[in-house]
Amino acid sequence: TMEDFGRNSVQNNKRSFTFSVCVDEECDQASFFDECGVKSLIAKTLDGYSTTLFAYGQTGSGKTYSITGTEEVILEENYQGGDPREGLVPRVARRVFEEMAKFPQRNYCLKAACFEIYNEQVLDLLNPEAGNLQVRESRTQGFFVENLLVVECGSVNDLMEVFKEGTRNRKVGQHAMNRDSSRSH
Repeated sequence: TMEDFGRNSVQNNKRSFTFSVCVDEECDQASFFDECGVKSLIAKTLDGYSTTLFAYGQTGSGKTYSITGTEEVILEENYQGGDPREGLVPRVARRVFEEMAKFPQRNYCLKAACFEIYNEQVLDLLNPEAGNLQVRESRTQGFFVENLLVVECGSVNDLMEVFKEGTRNRKVGQHAMNRDSSRSH
């Protein structure tokens, strides 16, 4: 079950934290998608705003599971979606294309890229041979990763194939707290 505590603050003697929603370990992936705020991010994105979904937390706390879901399901060949263990990315992919279809008068062009920051290096997950890429800033683009491979996606399947390729190329290493930690951001 999901509890919505409204706008809350937790304080200890060193830090103060503010949050809108708190979920417990019993929260399933569908409920998390419904409650985490990503639907409003999708709407803002389709209205032309830049948005970010960012997972942060201790190793083993469930960031990768929340974002991607169970990897063996997502990477399954010909996976069409619908598994209850899939995370935010496949759910967002479907929702984005559903929402775009509601506005046929708008001319959307969806592009995707995958990169990770690993040991202070920016790596292109769609073009691993590219080496360490540089983050740049310009007046027209804002912040961007120079020479990052960007792929135009005309369907949910296109977008999921980009995501799968990026997932396959992530750096994964073991450590004491999590056997399959990505060790990247």
